Amino acid sequence: MDPDDRIMTAFVLIFVLLTVGTIAYSALESWSYVDSFYFTAMTITTVGYGDLVPTTDVSKLFTVFFSFTGISIALVILVSLGKSYYDRERRAIHYRIQAYMERKKAQKKPKHRKKKVTASRRQNLFSFFK
Repeated sequence: MDPDDRIMTAFVLIFVLLTVGTIAYSALESWSYVDSFYFTAMTITTVGYGDLVPTTDVSKLFTVFFSFTGISIALVILVSLGKSYYDRERRAIHYRIQAYMERKKAQKKPKHRKKKVTASRRQNLFSFFK
């Protein structure tokens, strides 16, 4: 999957989680949408200040399942975003190293060397005149 697609999917999942939690807590606890959104965000991020607490048995059960699901999905999203960032940085570093090595190789390349005449070459040269 393309890194940009991963990031877009992550944002969509976060939006869906926050929307579902907000609507559910608003209906179950009769909280305002702001309070429901706040509680949903605090639950997913595991902050949990404790200023809002589910009071009915149904909302407590929903919170248990929503917490496990929401925290798991949030962790997967964070790992996915981290992997995206890591892969992008790794590619950038790889290209920098490759460019550096090519520059070094170009600097070491000699322009033109004179060929040394060795004993075997001298013998071949003189054998031509025989």
